[in-house]
Amino acid sequence: MEEEHTIPVIELWGRLLVPLQGDMTDSQMERLRARVLTRIREHGAEGLVVDASGLWMVDSHLCALLGRMVASARLMGVRAILAGLSPQVVITLEDMCWRSRSWVLSTPRGAPK
Repeated sequence: MEEEHTIPVIELWGRLLVPLQGDMTDSQMERLRARVLTRIREHGAEGLVVDASGLWMVDSHLCALLGRMVASARLMGVRAILAGLSPQVVITLEDMCWRSRSWVLSTPRGAPK
């Protein structure tokens, strides 16, 4: 059995902040998505910020899972932002047809353009 670490879902001024760090498996991402959506349903949220700047590697499948989590939150009426994405990840998300007004991409300040 893989060693599990709990990814925090931090509430800050009515918004949820999810800082992703290290190496995430697909199953961890699916469980996180379920936790975030359950929290939104039970307690509500004005917004969701998913910070991916601490991830070691983001493959195309993890990109899809990130996009699904943000799109799902948007369907629940929550403005969602993906932050800390590298240009390669943004391009991958665009190539996977995740163009939607339901979520916003953000890169860290000072990141190469």
